[in-house]
Order: sequence, then structure tokens, then C-alpha cells
Amino acid sequence: MKKMFLLAIATFLVGLASGSLTSCSKKNDNPPSGSTVVKYELTGNYTGRILVAFTDQNGGTANETVSLPWSKELTVQNSIIAVGFGGQTSAPNYGASGQTITAKLYIGSQLKQSGTSTADVNGAVTLPNLANPVN
Repeated sequence: MKKMFLLAIATFLVGLASGSLTSCSKKNDNPPSGSTVVKYELTGNYTGRILVAFTDQNGGTANETVSLPWSKELTVQNSIIAVGFGGQTSAPNYGASGQTITAKLYIGSQLKQSGTSTADVNGAVTLPNLANPVN
């Protein structure tokens, strides 16, 4: 009798747990359709090279080592929730102390985020991390 009672309690708890987990899930059968143009841009007087990491057209992360000025324009599906980019000096390709980089993130034709960084005494710089929802 005790085993039957414990089995009934265990079955009830498993059913309760699985029911509460599935009832909280949100099913999205209709992801957003279409696409959006995203543009990443770096400008300034920084003479070093920058390792840039950015959201690619598939929602993954891509890396490029670049010099200024630099821009990358991608078409992303609207099912991608957000995009972003950032970066830092690509050693040993430092710039000079006090040089600057301005980073800009565009969604469509609208500037959504921007920020400026200044190279330290060693000529190294870390870009501001910019991110924004696609929709």
C-alpha cells in the first residue's frame, strides 16, 4: 500500500512539473517576416588595426581585422532579435595615444547607437559595445 501511495505521488509530481513547464512556454508559429539592413561603421583618426566582432546576417558572430574608415552593411532576417558589434586593438598593430574611433550602429537608415573611444598611453583602444533590437 505504501509503495502504491509513493508511486501515485511521484506520478502526480512528474505530471505537475511537466504541465507547468509546458504551460509557461510561448509558442511562436509566426516569426517576423522580411529583412532589415544593418550597418556597422567605424570612423576616426586611429591608425592602428582593430579586431571587430559583429552579428552576421545569420545571427551568428563574425570577426574582421580592419583599419579606419570601415563599414559593413548586411541584410538580416527580421527573425533575428538583435544585432551588435564591438572590438579592440589587434596586437601588435597599435595606434598612437589620444587617437579616437567613433562606432555607429544603423538599423535601416536610422542611427540607433554610437560611441567614441580614445586610445590609451600605449595606443590601444577598446570600442564601445553597441547593440540594438532589429525590430
